Amino acid sequence: KIFRRLMCLYPSDFRSRFGLEMLQTFRDRCREMMRRGARWGLTLLWVETLLDLAVTAPVEHLERRNLMKALADDFSWDIRHVLRILLKCIGWVLGGMAVVSLVAWLICAVRAWHKEPSVVRAWEQAAGMPPDLQFQFLLRDHPKAESNGTARELERIARQLGVVSVAIPSAKTSKPELGQNEAINSLLASHYIDQQIRTSHDHLDPAPGGIKDYLQKHSAELKGLYQLLNNNPLSHWETDVALRLDAPVPNLQYFRQLQDIIAIDALNNTWLGENDEAQDAVNASWRISQSILGRPELISQLIGVALLKVETGVLRKAGSVSIEWQDRMNLNLRQSILNSLKLDAVVVFQSLRNHEGKILSGSAGVEWYGHYLGYLGGPLFHLWALQTLEAMRGSLMDLGSADFCGFDPDQALRQHRDSISDLGEGKNYVPNGYRAWKSATRATAEMELTREVLKVKSVIKSKGAKADLQKLASADSALCPHMKWDHIFETDGSITIKANRLPAWLVVEEKYGLPLSYTVGR
Repeated sequence: KIFRRLMCLYPSDFRSRFGLEMLQTFRDRCREMMRRGARWGLTLLWVETLLDLAVTAPVEHLERRNLMKALADDFSWDIRHVLRILLKCIGWVLGGMAVVSLVAWLICAVRAWHKEPSVVRAWEQAAGMPPDLQFQFLLRDHPKAESNGTARELERIARQLGVVSVAIPSAKTSKPELGQNEAINSLLASHYIDQQIRTSHDHLDPAPGGIKDYLQKHSAELKGLYQLLNNNPLSHWETDVALRLDAPVPNLQYFRQLQDIIAIDALNNTWLGENDEAQDAVNASWRISQSILGRPELISQLIGVALLKVETGVLRKAGSVSIEWQDRMNLNLRQSILNSLKLDAVVVFQSLRNHEGKILSGSAGVEWYGHYLGYLGGPLFHLWALQTLEAMRGSLMDLGSADFCGFDPDQALRQHRDSISDLGEGKNYVPNGYRAWKSATRATAEMELTREVLKVKSVIKSKGAKADLQKLASADSALCPHMKWDHIFETDGSITIKANRLPAWLVVEEKYGLPLSYTVGR
């Protein structure tokens, strides 16, 4: 037992290999000495055993350490060898990537250099001037300016009305503003407005109770709002076209909330028979939309068109309006959209071509490339700029010559997208033109319908005879040569105004809420 305990001084692998044999040998020698009866022999055996243990145990440990050191040396050599191979492979991969990048850089640079003259020449033929000169004219016609006093005061009143956003989002207005009251129930308000302006007759439903309470609570602010807008210069919000895609743009949510409040107040006053108050509200809303439509960027045109849709719907419900509104309904929205598309195309072209390693926040899909390619991505961005300008030129040519009655913007968009290259940013911007043209055309149709409704109501208000109404039997449309607005006299004395020869795509739009007929009661 003592010897078994002493064997723990040997290394573990040594004990596992020789432990049983050593123990058996020591037991046999002990028994041999005891059988002889030589007590001194047993003592000498222990002395011999202890001396052997004192010498051999350290030796075995040293040998095992040398062995582990050799194994460690071999392992470290293997690691160094693997690392050398790995680093060599990484070097080849990085070198290959560098060569491929350099070749791609040269290809993009050569293609952009070769492609630019023809693309710029084609754009000049379509737009009347090269893109660089057009951008300079844009800077001249829309210089950098801050929001004017009317716009700032409008935002102050809007906060009192509970409008939760700002007209032009910026770092200055990122924190909640003080003095803001409880907001209107936006969902309820939008639902009520849509229900009223989609109906094709003069009937009005009363505003929901919660909406009425809101209007009564804020009657003073609403009167101040109308006085501000109707008796002061048009609102003008911050403009800085030189920032290109980072230029400040209007906030759709802000204007939608504000217009819903004005539209509901106008409808409520119409329902109460207070026509003058209703006209003040609609006129104020109109001046906001004209301020937005006066801006150059496409997003402003789309916001303005959206505001006009509600304004024309409210006007159709009005009991009586001044004759000047008939002239206001003659806006050429599609030409304004085409002009904005040209300007947006030039801004996008300038932003991509002049890429200097910055993240282009306004261009969907280029932020990642802009961040990681940096200055090395210049030729690629230049090529993208040319492809985008070329794609947008094609869409502008398509939309500029479009015949309303025979043109389907959805089908034209699909065909045009199939015809342009997958490379570049063109496919991200081209759809905007077709959607904007479609919105402008729908708004133009609604304005024409509203103009005819106002004409009929004006004759009825002046107590004109049926003969005077017969003169309005039909009216030409500016949408296309053969389209007219027919005035149909119903048996109950009401007059239905309806468009003929509507294109198929607009009939579908009418099914989903676009009213292209209206009945005026007498």
